[in-house]
Amino acid sequence: MKKRILCRLMVLTFAALLLVSCDADRLPKKLRYAGDYSSVKVSFLGDSITHGIDVEHPYPELVKALLGLQDAVNLGIPGSTVSNLAGKSFYPYVERYEAIDEDSDIVVIQIQGNDGSYRVPIGEDSDVGTDTFKGALNYLIHAVQTRCPDAYIFLIGPNRVASEAALAPYANAIADVAKQNSIDYLNLFYESASYDWRKDTSDGVHHTQRYLSEVLAPRIANYIIDHYRR
Repeated sequence: MKKRILCRLMVLTFAALLLVSCDADRLPKKLRYAGDYSSVKVSFLGDSITHGIDVEHPYPELVKALLGLQDAVNLGIPGSTVSNLAGKSFYPYVERYEAIDEDSDIVVIQIQGNDGSYRVPIGEDSDVGTDTFKGALNYLIHAVQTRCPDAYIFLIGPNRVASEAALAPYANAIADVAKQNSIDYLNLFYESASYDWRKDTSDGVHHTQRYLSEVLAPRIANYIIDHYRR
C-alpha cells in the first residue's frame, strides 16, 4: 500500500513539474540568464513605438524592469522620421540624435516606417546625404558612433502592419544599411511569423500593452543579453 501511494505521488509530482516546465517555455516573458545590468544605461531613439501610444508602460520602461537597468532614456517622438528631406520629415532622427546621452552603454535606434508614410526616397547604399532614407540612416549611424564611441548600437525595424506592402522596402533598406555598417539589426519584419496586427495593435500600427509586455520587451531584453558585451 505504501509503495503504491509513494509511486502515485512520484508520478503526480513528475507530471506537475512537467506541466510547470511546459508552461514556462510558453511564457513570452521568460528571459535568458541576464547577469547584472544595474550599471548599464540604455538610450532608445525612436518614433511612436518607442514613445508609447495609448499604453501605460512603453517598451523601454519594460526592458529596464526586465534587465534591472540603471536607466532607460526614452527618446521616442510620435511621427518622427529618420530623414530630414524638406517637406517630408517630422522631428527627424538626424537632427535630434544629440539628445542621446554620451555616456550611454547601449543605443537602440527603433524605426517603424514614418519615412515610408512621407514617401521619402530610399536612395542608394552609398548615400550619405540626409534627404534619402538610406543616406539619412548612414549619416545617423556614423553620428551616433562618433557621439557614443564605446556604446553598443543596434537597430530595431518595423513589425508587419496594415500597410505591410509600403513598409517592406524600408525594412529591407534598414537591413542593407545595417549590414553595410556592421551594425546588428533586430529585424522584426521577417521574424514575427506569429505577429498579427489585427490583435497585436490598437489601430493597425501601434502595439497593445499586452504585446509590448509579453512579446516585444522580452524580445529586446533577450537580444541585449545575447549581443551586448561589456
